[in-house]
Amino acid sequence: MIKVAVTGAAGRMGQRIINLVTETKGAMVSGAIESPLHNALGQDAGLGAGCGQLNVPLSGILEEALTPSDVLIDFTWPEVTMQNLAECSRLGKSMVIGTTGLNAQQRAEVTKASAHIPIVFAPNMSVGVNVCFKLLKELASTLGEDFDVEIVELHHNKKMDSPSGTAVRMGEIVADALDRDYGEVANYH
Repeated sequence: MIKVAVTGAAGRMGQRIINLVTETKGAMVSGAIESPLHNALGQDAGLGAGCGQLNVPLSGILEEALTPSDVLIDFTWPEVTMQNLAECSRLGKSMVIGTTGLNAQQRAEVTKASAHIPIVFAPNMSVGVNVCFKLLKELASTLGEDFDVEIVELHHNKKMDSPSGTAVRMGEIVADALDRDYGEVANYH
């Protein structure tokens, strides 16, 4: 049984992850983390997520939720993810990172930590989007410099980061396929 701790466990994505873990054979929710000031601390994470009692209270202390866990699933903010990465590294816990907006230095820290702990890091976990990434590389290589590439995205009104990690990754793929530096050609509006 894989024991999973979830960060942002009272948020929309955290609650969805808790539901998915409870539906996954061979996995169980073993820890649920929220901000130390969150008003739902101490409440059962399963009840908050709408999947029934799990006997896993929302905790404001990362180590407390990580200790009984094998892996941390983190879809939070870059600064929080980096703190969580340091704690997972210290405790030897695996990590799944879906946080977007990490800068180059933070991504380098994730890569460095992956030499010591197992890490899955992706700006988008969707199979369809990852197929799109592959096709985008071929498309950009085929069309070449004669085409002007513009990536336009639309999200729900609760989306906190813009551009999204998916859009940034698309830009990086196009820039790489055209042998250009993404940082030099990116132009956010």
